[in-house]
Amino acid sequence: MLSLARTESSLTLFGQDSWNVFDLRKLLGVVSNDLMSTCTRDITGIEVVLSGFFSSIGIQTYHHVTPAMLEKARELLDLLEVPHLADAS
Repeated sequence: MLSLARTESSLTLFGQDSWNVFDLRKLLGVVSNDLMSTCTRDITGIEVVLSGFFSSIGIQTYHHVTPAMLEKARELLDLLEVPHLADAS
């Protein structure tokens, strides 16, 4: 078994050496397909991308999506060459 971890290795993210993964996830905006398996409603492609800003599964009524967030989400869909999925659920 190959181990990538080395005792002499270190990694600092946002000035910290150690993180609670849920706190770090909020800063990285991770969107995971595994999270979608727990979703109980249809979510559009743009909502999936926007949910990365909130570390959530979809957009909730208490989330405030700014025009800048929406623009960035659309840019990402374009970058991934899937803008047609923005309104698909």
